[in-house]
Order: sequence, then C-alpha cells, then structure tokens
Amino acid sequence: MPYSLTPCENDKYLHYYFSGNFNQGDVKGFWKDITGFLEEKHSDRLLLEEKPGTEGQLDTMEIFEAVNLLANTIHMKGVKIAILYLEGVKEETFRQAKFGENVAFNRGLQLNIFCSKQKAEEWLLS
Repeated sequence: MPYSLTPCENDKYLHYYFSGNFNQGDVKGFWKDITGFLEEKHSDRLLLEEKPGTEGQLDTMEIFEAVNLLANTIHMKGVKIAILYLEGVKEETFRQAKFGENVAFNRGLQLNIFCSKQKAEEWLLS
C-alpha cells in the first residue's frame, strides 16, 4: 500500500499520522502534500507521527532534493516540523531521517526528528 497521511484532531498544532510503504519517488509528493496542508490550515506547527507498519527504503539523494524544495517554499519560513518515529524504527530509516534533519537545518528550516512524543511536543510548543 502506498503511503498515506491521516489527520489527527489537535488544537495546539497540526497533527498527521503517516503510514504505508514509502517507495523511491514518494518523498517529494509527501512533502508537497504536507506543505499544502500547512498552507490550507494556516498553521506554523506540525507533528508528523509514524504509525506501526510503516515501511520503505528512501534514497538519500531524493531526501536531499525534497528538503531543498521544502526550504525554497516561501510559506515554510518560521514553520516548526517535528517528525516522530516509533521507538523500534529501523536504524537505516532513522539515519536517513537524521540526514534530512541536517539538510533542513543547513537551509534554515526548523525540522527535528524525535523518538519521544513528549520531547517532540515540548520542542514544537516552545
């Protein structure tokens, strides 16, 4: 099953669950969907939370290009994005996510990767 994004009611920030099977080529579409939600909801805080069963191996270059596109989206300035992975996330997946976090930081984005919902919310709401 391809990836999916499911909204979760929250009055403090925009909250979406992500799940499914991520394939090469999905990252850009994923972030295009996310920026659309942020723009539509006029939100500057977002929590993306992994659901059990999420799979897929992403390409490092695709992650780099997707974060570059995200950084060049004008309405992303000042937006905080927390991405929450399950504690048992595969090491390679987490390493790729941390790479994306580093690319985002180098381009002035506020995007952080977490394995603790409490820490993600503390950062997001700070």
